[in-house]
Amino acid sequence: MHPNSFEQSTFTARYLSVSTFTARYMSVSTFTARYLSVSTFTARYLSASTFTALYLSVSIFTALSLSVSTFTARSLSVSTFTARSLSVSTFTALSLSVSTFTALSLSVSTFTARSLSVSTFTARSLSVSTFTALYLLVSTFTALYLSVSIFTALSLSVSTFTARSLSVSTFTARYLSVSIFTALSLSVSTFTARSLSVSTCTALYLSVSTFTALCLSLSTFTALYLSVSIFTALSLSVSTFTALSLSVSTFTARSLSVSTFTARSLSVSIFTDRYLSVSTFTGSYLSVSIFTALSLSVSTFTDRYLSVSIFTARYLSVSNTICSSSQHSGADI
Repeated sequence: MHPNSFEQSTFTARYLSVSTFTARYMSVSTFTARYLSVSTFTARYLSASTFTALYLSVSIFTALSLSVSTFTARSLSVSTFTARSLSVSTFTALSLSVSTFTALSLSVSTFTARSLSVSTFTARSLSVSTFTALYLLVSTFTALYLSVSIFTALSLSVSTFTARSLSVSTFTARYLSVSIFTALSLSVSTFTARSLSVSTCTALYLSVSTFTALCLSLSTFTALYLSVSIFTALSLSVSTFTALSLSVSTFTARSLSVSTFTARSLSVSIFTDRYLSVSTFTGSYLSVSIFTALSLSVSTFTDRYLSVSIFTARYLSVSNTICSSSQHSGADI
């Protein structure tokens, strides 16, 4: 293997780990967006119901209800487009996480291959006791590899549970099973080849036991130091990711509280405006009704006064006629 391939794999693994964090952040954002869209839809449904009741009671606000419905439809279409874009981003993030796991497995395999090549070069001068120590070293490394595999299996179970909510979970699971089977087959083939090389070079193991013991002690110390360093780095990366996830969750919770307060303030303002508009319309209607009633009462009073005046005039004219008739009669007598 070329010396630069390990560095390239390490750089690729770090780049993919950054991409994985970005993808998980985008998945959190997707969940937040869906929650907000549901809350927005509920709030708009309630406001639409309230507005419908007011619309049935007062037909003047028909134009305003149509404009509000148009704005709501446009907002919902934008929210739908955003949710679909975030779902595509989530699928991309899961693919990147699978690639990250593959890159980590390859880096572990590369480290294992290099350690085995060093052990093979050292083992050419081993005795029977040296072969036993090498076997113990391989067993230790195998135990570490199994612990990494268990951790990887747990990560895969979490990833599989997450991937079941996507439309391509079956294809991903089959791809992972084929990759795991291929990796296990390669590891078994590598171990078999190394065992055959060890069996072939058994005759050379009995030459320089002192140099071999020193080399083995140095290799064991180096392997333990590297394993401790890798475990420490993984622990630090997990702690960093946990802290970032908590900070993102805190920021999301505060944003949701601010959004909820804003929505409630807007709903109160809308209800107040509609109540005031209804009150204004009612006041105008009452003032018109009072003015109409006063006008009718004045008209009724005027009609009655005129009828009394006409009756009085007719009564006086009749009285004058009777008086004049009686005066003419007295003059003739």
